[in-house]
Amino acid sequence: DRRADVWSFGCLLFEMLSGKPLFVGKDPKETHAHVLAKEIDWSLLPEGLPMAVWLLLRKCLRREVDRRLSDMGSARLDLEETIKDLEQAADHPESTYPWQGVSRRRTGSMLVASVSALCLGAWIAWFGKPQPTLPDVPLPQLVKLPLYLTRSQNASQPGDRIHFLSMSPNGKNLVFRDAYGLWNQPLDRLASPVLLTRSRTQESFWAPDNTMVAYLEGNKLYGHPVDGGARFYICQVPGDHLPNHGGGAWREDGTLLFNTGDLGLFEVAWPLQAGEAPQLKLGVSEKDDNFHQASALPGGKGVVFVNHRRHKTVDTLSLWTEATGKRDLLTLPGQDLAHPVFCSSGHILFSIARSDMQGIWAFPFNANTLQRTGDMFQVTQSHGSGLSVSRDRNLVYAASESERGEVRMTLLSSTGLLNQNVEGNLFRESIGGFQISPDQKRLLFQVSDPLGGDVWMHQFTSGASSRITRMGDVHEKWAPLWLDNEQFVFNRWGEQGVSAWKGSLNAGGEDAFLSDGLAVALSRTGRYLIIQGMPRWGQHTLMDFSQAPPSANEFPAHLSDAWSPKISHDDTLMAFVSGEQQRDDYVYVTEFPSFEKRYIVNPQTRGTHPFWHPSKRILFFVDSQAGKLMSVTFDSSDVSFSEPKELLTLPSNAVMGDMHQPYTLDLLENEQENQFVMLEGNLPSQKPNAALTPDAILVQNWYLEFLSRSQEAE
Repeated sequence: DRRADVWSFGCLLFEMLSGKPLFVGKDPKETHAHVLAKEIDWSLLPEGLPMAVWLLLRKCLRREVDRRLSDMGSARLDLEETIKDLEQAADHPESTYPWQGVSRRRTGSMLVASVSALCLGAWIAWFGKPQPTLPDVPLPQLVKLPLYLTRSQNASQPGDRIHFLSMSPNGKNLVFRDAYGLWNQPLDRLASPVLLTRSRTQESFWAPDNTMVAYLEGNKLYGHPVDGGARFYICQVPGDHLPNHGGGAWREDGTLLFNTGDLGLFEVAWPLQAGEAPQLKLGVSEKDDNFHQASALPGGKGVVFVNHRRHKTVDTLSLWTEATGKRDLLTLPGQDLAHPVFCSSGHILFSIARSDMQGIWAFPFNANTLQRTGDMFQVTQSHGSGLSVSRDRNLVYAASESERGEVRMTLLSSTGLLNQNVEGNLFRESIGGFQISPDQKRLLFQVSDPLGGDVWMHQFTSGASSRITRMGDVHEKWAPLWLDNEQFVFNRWGEQGVSAWKGSLNAGGEDAFLSDGLAVALSRTGRYLIIQGMPRWGQHTLMDFSQAPPSANEFPAHLSDAWSPKISHDDTLMAFVSGEQQRDDYVYVTEFPSFEKRYIVNPQTRGTHPFWHPSKRILFFVDSQAGKLMSVTFDSSDVSFSEPKELLTLPSNAVMGDMHQPYTLDLLENEQENQFVMLEGNLPSQKPNAALTPDAILVQNWYLEFLSRSQEAE
């Protein structure tokens, strides 16, 4: 297997950098045992090792074969780019070192030059002559129990992942949300999930007696018994802003501490007395953007949550209690942290996505002093979203994309028939949006794998696809937008946060920085770029590149709820949906770029995913309730428009993505017949003898299982 060569090369580079053998024993038998199970001691590497080298080693020394670099050709390209990056880094010697708790240190150009020379030596040593190979080494795994959460046929579709898992403290019930609503799955008996509410809710959290959960729907907090009883109103969040995240702690005395995302943490006593209102306990500061996925600390002392730092990434775990106030526990610059939960084993577990560190991690935590007491360690390499832990240490998490299936791009006729697949029978693990070029000849799309994401280009005439960006030290490059037929705009997720960049299809072209924030829409003329996240996430800014330097103006107040904006081909109209949480399920249009008025396009239907015809004033959108593709035709000179017209019913396995991934439909215009490009989910029947993919994974007493597996490995 060529991936064994990658392992051998990683061992060679590690030994050259550390000066010590990676695996050594008293005899060949013990050495082989160390190869199979011994943890790699990253502390042997020199202090100040640049991130690019560390990432290359991580990619080569993955014991899980399908997570390792695929062959030495990939390793060679990565090493060449690493050497180039090191040469450029001599003048900018600031790096981040994950094995040291991710602290920032200064390194001199001498160290960078030395490391560069060692990497060059490894390149010559390896590629100059054949190398022996080592056997593939499996990574000891936790025993995972798959959960198949069978909902009604209308409730789910391929790609419709479950979110916001919340297991009751006694481990007998699991509440989760999908695109259809909020469900409760009994875990102590054979039973199907029960639909609690057909509403879009935020993260739920349990009452201490295990009988009910609380959750935010819109700006109202509800309690809901899980035994079939009706839900009840608790309180309303002050102000007009809609919460965009949730979670919290329901204490024994009846008070609830709950998260709202942009507004911060609130506390309310239940039942609410007349005239009382929730009290703000922790507001979002100028350094923070919002709080994500709050979960309870023991005894209801407070909550642990993810802190999205303003203009940065979702990279900090924090806690709040009345006694300590806000306290940061862990910061991993550039990483995507999620779902922190306290476990009675004395740990806080959390997940990392979008990078070489992907997986479920934990660190020791003292529940009395509320302090982190040790280094983080990896529990499993599966990217588990929606983590939840019961009192007896059972761990549950939503299955990752690789455990649930794959997607591919498909051409859909104007009558709703699947014509052909864009890349033949190739299924990708995940596609994070795509867009057809202005000349209608090529397609830009983003492909994600366990290590991150890059931008690819497909040629419709030849049927060939090629990768046009390489991650390097950036964990994700995604959501590509065509600037013209030779240039494109894409987003980078790295240590400096989320930012928009301009790339070129020409060989040797350098990427150019455009703006902080997330590029979500680009006009066909290339003049206007809409950025989300400036001045903060959830708010949009219009950049005009006809001016030097480009001007940046925030959207007016009456468009503060605009989401998923799209600009018409002639730069005269902008379509959008209302609110991050689809406040009223309407599609709107406004004059562009004046933004003077807004008009409801679909007053009788629910709507998402608006996109424009490439050469006409025709707007398409999805009736999300009926699963139909609709169109609206606009007058040639003003904002007068027709009634929504049904074009076709989308296939049952169409994957719509979410509000952060709006480019999952586009129109390919040609003389014979216009076709729509869509994402198609991989149905079990499309794979011969394919096994069902689970919705979630359960690990019973994760810490005991983790310790026993570690001892077996030793």
